[in-house]
Amino acid sequence: MKPGRTQPPKRYTEAALLTQMEKFGLGTPATRADIIEKLVSSDTIERQGSSLHPTGKGKQLIELVAPALRTPELTARWEAELERIAKGQGKPDPFIRGIRDMTKELVAGVKGSSAEYKPHNVSNSHCPDCGTRLLEKKTKRGKLLVCPSEDCGYKRSGEKRLSNRRCPQCHKKMELKEGKAGMFVQCLGCGITETLNKDSKHINKREERKLVQQYGKQESIGSNLGELLKAALEQKGKD
Repeated sequence: MKPGRTQPPKRYTEAALLTQMEKFGLGTPATRADIIEKLVSSDTIERQGSSLHPTGKGKQLIELVAPALRTPELTARWEAELERIAKGQGKPDPFIRGIRDMTKELVAGVKGSSAEYKPHNVSNSHCPDCGTRLLEKKTKRGKLLVCPSEDCGYKRSGEKRLSNRRCPQCHKKMELKEGKAGMFVQCLGCGITETLNKDSKHINKREERKLVQQYGKQESIGSNLGELLKAALEQKGKD
């Protein structure tokens, strides 16, 4: 006797999923790969290495949709009927009428249900335009933060943007963020937030060295770096 636990089945790879779709008659050889891409782009499944995994949205949809839509039998039956119609062995009108009746029944069931979909990708950032919590979406170019409000349409990159300003407490680079009042920097670890003044002129290191070299030959100024920089900035202001 050896103690142990059963292991869950391995996740489908794209090749394995295409094989299952062919087995159950889902789609055609020309559309099956496109169906998988649509599931990925709609954030229903995601690629993790060579495997396909359901997202939080996909798991919720499986629980929320009607039982008839959770299995491949319905789609396979429709595909077979469409094939019969294409060969002249079936009539399109009864087929379309059956789909319409089923759709009305499903929609009525959704309206009468108390089940509710809860977005799984709500971020901690707020929309600077309307204040709504932004949703985090994965794209080929990285994470994207989008506003769920239909009247807004705000979106920005979800990757951290680090500024050159360092936290006065931990001395790490502070994260650049955008709020209703404009741009600001924040250290999440220390909880320190500083506003950025758009009207202030910041001098970068390269410009600083250039100014010192340009005005550093004036003997009356002195050799102290601070004095040199101060004089250079004053001279630049006069120019």
